[in-house]
Formats: sequence, structure tokens, C-alpha cells
Amino acid sequence: MLTIKDLFTQNTKPFISDVSLALYKEFYEDHLLEMRFSYVLPDCSVLDVLFEPLGLFHLLGIPHIDPNMQARNFGRDIDDGLDFSDFKKHNDLAVRERFNRMKDRIKMFACICYVMKTGRLFEVPSGKVNRTQTVTADYIIYRNIMGEGMNIPLRIDSRQKQNDSIKLIPVSILSDKKKDPMKHVDITKEKNINKRNITKVVKEIVKF
Repeated sequence: MLTIKDLFTQNTKPFISDVSLALYKEFYEDHLLEMRFSYVLPDCSVLDVLFEPLGLFHLLGIPHIDPNMQARNFGRDIDDGLDFSDFKKHNDLAVRERFNRMKDRIKMFACICYVMKTGRLFEVPSGKVNRTQTVTADYIIYRNIMGEGMNIPLRIDSRQKQNDSIKLIPVSILSDKKKDPMKHVDITKEKNINKRNITKVVKEIVKF
């Protein structure tokens, strides 16, 4: 089983048995929510990526696995013992099948901090991520993990103030197979990053 310490530097996709919802929740609430990932571009503009309190629910693809689950109850469900085995053994065959399709995405979440720290930045001028039906984003942070692509679509926060850095919210995780590891990015839209910073932010933690 991976530990919280491992998740700061994890750069390989783990087995599903090496992670748990409780581990992910603790790492997300106690660490990711307090981290600002800043990328300084050649034109001196700054992109600040901050995670949202209810974001874990969406990053893991839980709405696609079990549409009956609610983001605001997700943390409480985990505290009450919910884990990946509950999806694997769910009474509803459709839930079990959707969980199997989402397993790569769930396992890739273990690498999210590593990818945010070391990944390549791509712009999405159209606002729609390549070869997806519904995923919208303004940028993507991408990293090759064990020959597979890990994509973190980032959407501009509409609540940001003018004359501020560009604030981005991670909205999903997309996993690409080895046969086509960059299918979700346009390599002609890569943006150079001159400098990266990680700073701690004080946020009001909304227990979910």
C-alpha cells in the first residue's frame, strides 16, 4: 500500500490494491488543497493551478462510475468505509463495468503531484479536448507515465479577478494507452514553461 509520502513523488502507475479512497482523500484534503502550482510562461504571464474542495470526486471519475453518488456526500461515504472494492463488487453490473473502465484513471491519480510538478503544458484553443465528447479545458498538463499518457485538463476559473494571474482548476484525468499516448494533446500547441513554483495557500477546507 502506498503512503501519503509516496504520493508526493509517485511516478509509476500503481496496482489498484496499492491505493485506497481513504488514502486519496487524506492526500487531497490535507495536501493538494493547500498547494498552488504556478507556471511562469516566456511572456511573463503566470498560470496558477489550484484544486477545488469537491474536485476529488470528479478527478477520479466517480460520477461516471455511479451516477447515484453525490460529490458533497463523497467524503462522508469514504469516512464510513467506502472503498474501490465496493464498486468492484457492486450489485449493479453496469457500475462494475464502468469501474473497470475507470481503473487506469483511478490508478493514475497517484501520480498527480509528480505530473503537476514535471509535466508538459499544452494549450487547448478550441476549449474542447481532442478525441473526447464532453471534456472542456483551456490547458492540459501532460506527462508520459510508463509509456502511457496522463492528462490533467485545466479550466480557467471564471471567478478570478481582473489583473490577476490566470487561475486554473483541474477538472479531470484522462489516461492514454501506449499505442497512442498523446491522443488528447495537440503537440503544436505546447507552451514553454520558464519557471515552476509550488506555494502553500490557506484555504477554507470544505469537508465533503
